[in-house]
Amino acid sequence: MDTLTKLPDRTAIREDWASGKYRHSCLLLLDLDLFQAYNDHFGHTLGDTVLQKVASALAEVAKRYEGVVYRVGGDDFIVVVPNHESLNTHAIASDAQIAVHSMQIPFEHSEVLAKHEDYLTVSIGVACTELTDAQSLEEIWERADKALYKAKNQRPGGISFWSNDENSNGVN
Repeated sequence: MDTLTKLPDRTAIREDWASGKYRHSCLLLLDLDLFQAYNDHFGHTLGDTVLQKVASALAEVAKRYEGVVYRVGGDDFIVVVPNHESLNTHAIASDAQIAVHSMQIPFEHSEVLAKHEDYLTVSIGVACTELTDAQSLEEIWERADKALYKAKNQRPGGISFWSNDENSNGVN
């Protein structure tokens, strides 16, 4: 259990995945855009408060889709939605983005942040077991991570989906 956010942590997701409960599922890897710069500018106390608020908002989104949110790193979260068709993952990812953005956590008083957005945003990479050859947590996480970095490179606050069928690098 993550002590700051009270969410299940990296150990918990490994145990849950190993139990087989996520055999047919989608994994959304979320990263708060420019959060290190936010933390550096506003301080770790405010940064911790933001992480708690984001965790709560993501938990509400996950709950609507019978999913679970995990905090897996500093400003990284994973939402796992079991037994969901990949067609619904865009709605889930959009809901997660809206939940974070609607908190309107300001990015102000900083040149780095001012070039980004007025409010905190989240980028999301999505991979579903039904659309990949991945079976292990590490494989599906790696695919979601590649999709996440494609989303971040396109623009902050983006969403990208992994698919083996789309193109040679597997990201669309």
